[in-house]
Amino acid sequence: MLENNFYLYIVIGLVAISSLSIVFNILQRRTISQLKESSETLIKDAYFNPVTSLPNDNNFTIVIKEQIDRAQRHEKAFLLLYIKLKHFNNDEDIVNIGSKLSETLRNEDFLAHIGEDEFVVLFNEYLEAENYEIVIKRIVNAFPKYSIRVGTSIYPIDAKDKKYLVAKAREDSLNALY
Repeated sequence: MLENNFYLYIVIGLVAISSLSIVFNILQRRTISQLKESSETLIKDAYFNPVTSLPNDNNFTIVIKEQIDRAQRHEKAFLLLYIKLKHFNNDEDIVNIGSKLSETLRNEDFLAHIGEDEFVVLFNEYLEAENYEIVIKRIVNAFPKYSIRVGTSIYPIDAKDKKYLVAKAREDSLNALY
């Protein structure tokens, strides 16, 4: 009789341990899933603009460094376009602006939303003046109700790093007639 109770307690104990193990595993998987989701959110927030979901300045810094390295290696030039918009009203406007800008560019060109009203386009190769003028006109025509300034800078003619390329393009945008 005592032996039967002993086995019963062992079975009950094993069932309890197994049940706790299953519950623990389920909770661990849920925690891991939440951590993974949080990690993905942190990465997205670090490299993409939360309003437009376009690459942000951190992302742009990485991409332009790669572009500069590639241009140096192959002794090539590339064009950076700086776009500043005025007279938009809200986040919905800026989301629409980001979408419309994406539609006006080629797939191989890199568009980033680097400030509240600032965007940059990094062309993967140098464009002749008449070709980038076509792109600029297409961008300006896509936004008839906004005040838009567009400036350009060329690597390595105007500057050899991100800071000065953007500064030159920003300065150029102040003199633009769009």
